[in-house]
Amino acid sequence: MKKIILLISILLVPCSTLGYSFFKIKPNDIKLSSESFRRYVRPQLKSIVSEYFHVLKKVSPETEPIISLRRNILSISKMTRNYVTSCSNLNAEGLSNCPNKVQQISHLLKQYEKNLYKKLENFSLIGSEIEDALSYQKLLRNLITSLAAINHHLEEYRILNGTDFEKYATSFDEINLLVEKSLAEINLKMNILVPLKLKNEFETIWISFILPIQEMVVLKNSKTFLITHLERLNIDWNSFNKNMTKGNYNIVLSKIKVTKIMHNRWNAVLKIILRK
Repeated sequence: MKKIILLISILLVPCSTLGYSFFKIKPNDIKLSSESFRRYVRPQLKSIVSEYFHVLKKVSPETEPIISLRRNILSISKMTRNYVTSCSNLNAEGLSNCPNKVQQISHLLKQYEKNLYKKLENFSLIGSEIEDALSYQKLLRNLITSLAAINHHLEEYRILNGTDFEKYATSFDEINLLVEKSLAEINLKMNILVPLKLKNEFETIWISFILPIQEMVVLKNSKTFLITHLERLNIDWNSFNKNMTKGNYNIVLSKIKVTKIMHNRWNAVLKIILRK
């Protein structure tokens, strides 16, 4: 519950409640052009997100299956969101291509299903805390149950769409919502297999920095979100970077050297945003 509250507070807190004491600058004083955001800032942040998963796999190889599953469901989520945006409107341009998009989504779901069952088949308690491993197993079973519902409704939609019985089919908005729920469940369980001594660090940076940046900036292109949350994001990142590189975790340097690259990227982003 604490994780959910923290994530919601990050995504929904009003801009007016956020100060800029760290930079001694007000949000309205930041002059970040849309071109700079698109060409420089967003690509750097996208790379930081990718590199986070690289670091996570290095320090917690056990987490790789969850990362793989999330990659699957995120791809499906992008497709279903796109379908809702481009195909829900009967007057949408390129409507004739919508059946192909349904087929593409169906194909991605089959890949995701194959990956899910493979992960469940390979499930083992060896090398993990028993409670964490059982939580992971429960996650897999929940995702399989959710996938069955998604497949059922998608097939129903595919058969009835464009017919006299279309009104009886589940709407694609509802199908998209089911996909989003699966993605949200994986997001909340992303770090369940991370070693106990590191779990809090990775859970905090995931919920407070990586996930909001991916969702709001990389996927939704929100320059406003980045600017209004810049101070908090910066504090959270610097805390994580300091703890990883100078903390008492005794992590082998080769496992976290990418963190330095991420830190340089973040500093480059700050320079672009804060320049006058």
